[in-house]
Amino acid sequence: MNILKLLSIDFKLKFTTQYSAILNRFSFTKRISNRNLILCSLLFKIIIGVVGFYIASILFIEHYMWNILYINVGFLITAIFIKSIVSYKETAILKSDIYVYSMFTMEEIYNLNMLSSLLWALFGNISSLTLLFILSIHLKGFFHSILLLINCFLLLILIFTLFNKISASYFISKIQKPIGAIRFLFYLAFSCLFFFLGYKFVDILKQPFHVVRERIVTFKILTNEDYAKSVTQDLFYSIIKSTKY
Repeated sequence: MNILKLLSIDFKLKFTTQYSAILNRFSFTKRISNRNLILCSLLFKIIIGVVGFYIASILFIEHYMWNILYINVGFLITAIFIKSIVSYKETAILKSDIYVYSMFTMEEIYNLNMLSSLLWALFGNISSLTLLFILSIHLKGFFHSILLLINCFLLLILIFTLFNKISASYFISKIQKPIGAIRFLFYLAFSCLFFFLGYKFVDILKQPFHVVRERIVTFKILTNEDYAKSVTQDLFYSIIKSTKY
């Protein structure tokens, strides 16, 4: 069995498992092959991306379309990052027997299993990828949109591969060595990350809390409308000013 055939069977199994509740609810889906169902799902996701672009083009001017492009790229990176971590068990543990009975080595099976998880993650974000492609054509032209899409694909593949391997290594080391160097590094990294996020969160809320403590907690805000408007503006600007740094 070649690699493409193996990936195709595994992809169909993932699709059937994911959408089994929907497929079993309607009887007509049993008369449609898995390949056609996957194509229909793919077409539906593409249509959602196209409709999303036309809605955005109606509601926003071109300046804000750039913001939508950046937000979409950020969403894709975040989605792939989360999927790479969530699917570490699917990569580290072979849940499909088709890989076990194949003629590949364990290292090749691991890489194929990770590639299958990557393809499934990209398939789940077809709508966002379609929106990204159409937005880039609208803003920069066809040639630049192709370059942007290629770079985006390479970045998503790098993120998924890197963090999936790290997460799988952590999962395996946690079983083999409950207290080991990799687990200690994970705890250290997450401790530093949450410490930094907590510090930034407190730093952002420092000025708004100062405004609340000094100016809002008083009866004057209930009796003086001009004072209330002034305090509201100060509170709003303090939040905006804090998030800029």
